[in-house]
Amino acid sequence: AALRRRLGTLVQASVEDDRRSGRRGRRLDTGSLHRPCAGQPVRFCAREARDAPKTAVGLLLDRSGSMGGRMALAGQAVLATALALETVPDVACWAAAFPGANRGGVIPLKPFAARASRVAGRFGLGAGGGTPLAEALWRAAYELLRRPEPRRLVIVATDGLPDDPDRVRDAIGRCRAGGIEVLGLGIGQNLAEVEGVFGARSASAIGVIEGLAPALFALLERHLTRA
Repeated sequence: AALRRRLGTLVQASVEDDRRSGRRGRRLDTGSLHRPCAGQPVRFCAREARDAPKTAVGLLLDRSGSMGGRMALAGQAVLATALALETVPDVACWAAAFPGANRGGVIPLKPFAARASRVAGRFGLGAGGGTPLAEALWRAAYELLRRPEPRRLVIVATDGLPDDPDRVRDAIGRCRAGGIEVLGLGIGQNLAEVEGVFGARSASAIGVIEGLAPALFALLERHLTRA
């Protein structure tokens, strides 16, 4: 509920983010204070509403063996994020866990068309297997690129310990170059490891579920408010 409220506020702020200068308003445009000397009126700051870009979000849940006792928290975090995102206007959400039955596969958790509440039982997974994050990112990118939304995000809930860090960084770089933002949500106190994979600007971490709303809000704020 806290995350839902904060995301709603964030989206509204992004819609009203554009500013213009006009003859009426409540706040002076400090850049126009010289105008009276030239016989011209001062200007005022005013906000101009704009359309927030429609956004497709892919959620990836790391269920590798190294997640161990973190799986309950990880599953809760991804499910809570899916529940919150589907209440935000013009946001579509897809979720999957990795690894799947084979190294390059994923376990579907939530299709774009499904309600998160209807598939909540799928998020209670156990840990096991490796951490083929690069392959999971390619699958998420494939799903997002099929969507009509112009803005695309991937959020990965992980301990930040992929099997092949170099391949993961290459996949992240290619996704970002193609217009897909990739964000890392560390599960447990692993912010340094997650930052090492996703970059400091695109990483956050939680140790308890109560930390999800502020951590994810801060992470998304740096991305969702950009046109």
